[in-house]
Parts: sequence; structure tokens; C-alpha cells
Amino acid sequence: MEFKVIIRPTAYLQIIEAVGFAAKVSIEASQNLYQEIMDAFNSLKEFPYRFPIDERFNIFKKPEHKIVLGKGRYFALYYVEKDMVIIEQFCDNRKK
Repeated sequence: MEFKVIIRPTAYLQIIEAVGFAAKVSIEASQNLYQEIMDAFNSLKEFPYRFPIDERFNIFKKPEHKIVLGKGRYFALYYVEKDMVIIEQFCDNRKK
């Protein structure tokens, strides 16, 4: 069974912001970051439960999985519902 991956508009804007920030330092780094993010999200089509549930968040009232990306600098929160993987947030770990 293949799951459909849905990136919420807010999460997509957060991704674009992070990639844009990385582009100020290096175009290559920003391209690599974007590719890493999309590869991780695409892997969820086949293995949606591969990343652990993080009980600390509980923002969406569903078991939320956490993907750590960019050498620990970023993370994404998603949940699985029926045959869909919904990516709700993409966050910068360095922001307080």
C-alpha cells in the first residue's frame, strides 16, 4: 500500500523559508537541504511509521511523528490518517 503525502501550505512556506535562508549562505546547501527534505517526505509513501512518535507536542490531537533533518537543525511534524501522511509543520530547531 502506498500512502499519499500531503504537505500543508503552512509547512511548505516554512520549508521555503528555511531553504531561502540557506541560499543566502550557499545555493548548493539550499538545494541539498530541499532535496533531503523531499527525499524524507517521499520515503513516507512506503514507510509512514519509520520515524518515532514524539509525545511532547500533541498539537494536532493525533500521534505525531517527528523527522529530524538538516543535521539536526530542522524537524517536521506529521501524522498518519487512513492512507495519508499529513505534514503539518516544519520547524527550525535553533529558534527559541
